Amino acid sequence: MTRSVEQDLAVTLTAYCGYRRARWRAVILYGMAGIGKTDIARALADDERVKCAFRDGIVWIDGSRNPEAEVARLCLALDLERAPGERPIECWQRWAGAAERRLLVIIDDAVSADGLPPLIAGLGPQVVTLITTQQGAEIRAEVERWLPTNAVMEADIHGLAPTEGRELVGAVVGRSLTDDEWELVQEIGELIGWHPEALCQTAIEGRTGGWSGVLGELSKIAEWGETVGMPWIETRRLVMRQWTRLHPDQREWLSALLQGTAPGAWFAIDEAARLWRVDMAVTDRRFWILKRCGVVAEEPCSPLVRPRWRVVPIVHQVSPQDRQ
Repeated sequence: MTRSVEQDLAVTLTAYCGYRRARWRAVILYGMAGIGKTDIARALADDERVKCAFRDGIVWIDGSRNPEAEVARLCLALDLERAPGERPIECWQRWAGAAERRLLVIIDDAVSADGLPPLIAGLGPQVVTLITTQQGAEIRAEVERWLPTNAVMEADIHGLAPTEGRELVGAVVGRSLTDDEWELVQEIGELIGWHPEALCQTAIEGRTGGWSGVLGELSKIAEWGETVGMPWIETRRLVMRQWTRLHPDQREWLSALLQGTAPGAWFAIDEAARLWRVDMAVTDRRFWILKRCGVVAEEPCSPLVRPRWRVVPIVHQVSPQDRQ
């Protein structure tokens, strides 16, 4: 399945702004765990336009691992020749920092800003870095220490469009959905925010046990704002792994929103300000941070209208007991 965002990102990654100067030096994909950031990065690495644009290749780095070990692995994989006494990091930065170097560096699942400097410090003007993360605010702040602010772009990766969701479910079940099935799948999609990982699990269960049972499980709400818990263990683990990566303050902000708003409901910023007992400026900043963690979504609206927000539905589908 090809997502519409992939086409735009392929153009973004390959754009120039002048001789030997990439338009975007870093592109940060942020969003909820399991939302498809890594899949999008893989699709871009396989895109013929992207492969042709980067003559020195595309390298993949696991951002959750020790950066020095990843750099040492890169030097071996690229067969870089190290000068006597030169450390792997110095070798990498010398090679990747060359003005003629045309390279795409993909850093997948960057979990901490501390691991970025060995990977991105001193990169050449034609080297582009694509970063996937659940910590967009922290990662962007660190990237801007090493690369020009106006050459850093963010992309909010959210749930699938309904048409993409129908295509995904159809691919899993191995046939086109009937109109009656699609009606149930749309209800399920709304309850999980069209989360790709959860939608795959939906399709696996739906093709054997029926869609109504899955919908019933997701619709069991004990009372306003509380659920009995998502039925898929692996998806729940993904969400909880992200929960544990949040800073304690961020978990506290999110918990207040979960307790004070109905699942799936949009709410105005002044409602959040009252829940948090802070002023509007602080509320704006908190939403900016939480959005880049992938746990809240902003309703599209006119620039002249204050946006509304909601906690992404998949977080509401994790029971309060699991979040403790």
